[in-house]
Amino acid sequence: MAADSADRKAILRATIDELRHTFNWIDSAHTRMKTKALAFIGGGLATLTFLYADADIFLPPQTYGKIFYFVGLGLLLTSLVMLLSVSLKPAHWEFSIEDKDIEAVKFPSNKDFLANEEEYLLYLKERYYMAYKMNLSMYEYACKWLNRAFIPLLSGAIVLAVLKIFGT
Repeated sequence: MAADSADRKAILRATIDELRHTFNWIDSAHTRMKTKALAFIGGGLATLTFLYADADIFLPPQTYGKIFYFVGLGLLLTSLVMLLSVSLKPAHWEFSIEDKDIEAVKFPSNKDFLANEEEYLLYLKERYYMAYKMNLSMYEYACKWLNRAFIPLLSGAIVLAVLKIFGT
């Protein structure tokens, strides 16, 4: 038994509503991830400020101490660069409707593909799918680099703090 037009429209509206919730979740998750990246950047800069506020390089005289010092400094600076690239990378956030179609939504008689409500709902559903896939890939990319930057940030800060406090 095939669904009639009213049932198809109701199903499409429910699908679009669920896709809207998913889109909003990805949008807020991406914002939270960017906030975490900025917090980690602030933590890294605060660590550098703590370590070098008195203008002391605290480079240990032993060779192994120098190796640990440069490894720790390299880890900290590398993670800061990775976090900056995550937080400052411009991203094209995809939306459910394209700019060129906003005018067609206001005046449906101007375009053929928006001739009736069911076609518009199908179009909107497909746009949400496309936006979901594109935005999710950007979010996953940023999360991957945020996770990769956290351990070097923490390791470098610990190594440098230990050398600063106990090494000289």
